[in-house]
Amino acid sequence: MSNSKGELHRIYWQQWVSSSERKSRRELITSSAGIRISHSGAKAKDVTQLLRDTLKIRSTQMSQPESGDHLVLVGTLYSLPRDYIQFEHEQERRLSHSLETQQNSNSTAIAATPPSVSPYPKSDPYHVVKTLHPEDDPLEIKRRMEARLKQLQREAPVSRTIISPKLQWFFIPSSNDKESLIPNCVELDGYCSSLEDEEGDCRSTHSNSDSFDDDEEERISNGAQDRASTDNEVHDTNLSNDQSLSSSSISNMDDIVTKRFSWLDKNVSEQTSRNEAQINIDPAIAHKVNKQQKRRQIFHKQYNSTVKAQAYAGYLFKQSHQDSNVWRKCFSVITDDYLWYISRMYGIDNGHDKLSYSKHGRIRLTHALLLEPSPDYAPLFRTPFAFELVTGNGTSHVFRASGKARQTNWIQTLSSRIIQAYENSFLDNAELIVADETVARTQRMETLATDPLWKAIVSANDRISVDEHVTRMRGHLGAVLRWGMQVSVFKERCRQIQRSLPAKSPIVVTTLFSESSSRPTSFASHPIGSVDPFVSALMETAWTRAAELLARATHVATQLQSRLPHSIEAQCRHIDYMIHGRFRTNSAEDASRSSLGDHQRSPGTDKDEKSVSERNNSHRDAPPIDLFDQLLTDLQLLAANKVAVTKRVKNDGDQPSSSGDNGLKGIE
Repeated sequence: MSNSKGELHRIYWQQWVSSSERKSRRELITSSAGIRISHSGAKAKDVTQLLRDTLKIRSTQMSQPESGDHLVLVGTLYSLPRDYIQFEHEQERRLSHSLETQQNSNSTAIAATPPSVSPYPKSDPYHVVKTLHPEDDPLEIKRRMEARLKQLQREAPVSRTIISPKLQWFFIPSSNDKESLIPNCVELDGYCSSLEDEEGDCRSTHSNSDSFDDDEEERISNGAQDRASTDNEVHDTNLSNDQSLSSSSISNMDDIVTKRFSWLDKNVSEQTSRNEAQINIDPAIAHKVNKQQKRRQIFHKQYNSTVKAQAYAGYLFKQSHQDSNVWRKCFSVITDDYLWYISRMYGIDNGHDKLSYSKHGRIRLTHALLLEPSPDYAPLFRTPFAFELVTGNGTSHVFRASGKARQTNWIQTLSSRIIQAYENSFLDNAELIVADETVARTQRMETLATDPLWKAIVSANDRISVDEHVTRMRGHLGAVLRWGMQVSVFKERCRQIQRSLPAKSPIVVTTLFSESSSRPTSFASHPIGSVDPFVSALMETAWTRAAELLARATHVATQLQSRLPHSIEAQCRHIDYMIHGRFRTNSAEDASRSSLGDHQRSPGTDKDEKSVSERNNSHRDAPPIDLFDQLLTDLQLLAANKVAVTKRVKNDGDQPSSSGDNGLKGIE
């Protein structure tokens, strides 16, 4: 109703029944009030302020404009066909069901008259929702809504009974009050869409990314169902399109299943041959065959129940990110570490091809946070049967269920899957740690064994090409390089032992009060307590490997130079003391032989040294990680100098050189 003073409209709002019981707050009633909206200068904020004053609602200070009062316009269509709103899995069921029905009707009496069925049964109400901004003109938005509803009626096939579109205004006040009786959304029976999506023609190909939220967690490509166009090209008729679509989908599905699970076809053929041969077999064999079949059926039942337990599916209402009062119905599925949500089917008809597609989105459950309705969080608490899912990167998704029981099931299932996804993420972290540790170990090995040796060789030859001489010395250099690699492996084993040992607790030793100002506080380490037997075995193995490395180092050094330099001899004696617990008092040659542990020792000496070693090693610590570092550096320098000396000898031509003077006796 309108006149020169404006148009008279009725504004509705929903509220829970006021009662002391918590459960009764979920019973909604609808109230309304009539207001007159002027044609000149009326804004949505004026209408909401008038309603707030009429209902005597306390004003609240909101930091964001979209968090204020909402004036919502809802346009409803009642004459759309049932297949106008359908989902992908429902479409396949309906096609297969129609095919079976047609086959059954053809097998019955042809002369029988089939019952008259309306070709376009009515569907649930279709709502187009628009939330007005504070500066929007309500009458202008109303005219846009009316035009869009008429366009939808013209484009969509309607049933015989045509019901006029309906327009309703709803008021949703903002409130942070825990006991607010007005919900945070509009309860509507049917499917909801947004006016922006409808005006952008969500059925066209250009709105594929706009009709199902632009800011989804993860955008998945649209599942275009172009099988209908293919069938149109083959049959070139619209009448047999549905039948060919269903038959092709069934045959394609059978082919996919057969290729994916090749053993199914074998089992079917084996089952058929068994049934044919079961007539002429013995009763005992038939009993065994039946027993195996029962076991197989039990196995398939258990497998199907396991698959159903791993996936949870159902319908939910997802809140739009553009319009908080638009709750689109979507088919949601929980699989593994993701929550998938699938939109309804959209159709495209460009004259010769008819396509249908749906939108798919998914939310990663790893590191996700599930929020349940709580009085401390008013926006979610005021939304019936809602829950909020916040992803690891902070994106929020709000869903609503159709009832309390389904809300509880979804919350419980999501909670368990989030915990499971978090535990599964540990495996990914373990793979990253293993990969990083492998790279770090390789770098440490190169830094310790390869790079210093090559740098020492290059620096000892003064920018002269050493490839030829390195090739001639590859036997001795290879021995040093291999020993350096063995030392790096020994250091990795020592690192493992250090990580496995319990931490040493420091003991603070303080001085007297008179000396506290002049003497610093000293620290000591508490001895390690009981060590795991496995760690003790690793320690003993490491010390044994250290003795072998020392013997190998002495052998490599004597290959490079028959008389060991003083620095290398001192390092060998020091390491020998660290391993066996006592200094060697014999000469350098005896020290080298004792370090090698060769056959020249007498059996009695070996027995005495073994007893001393067992006494000293009964309660020893882990081997030092840097036990062989200095010795390896000296050997690398010795090998580099060896290459330099060999090059100088080569440059002297055919002049003989005294190998005894420079320590090269016995070296090729």
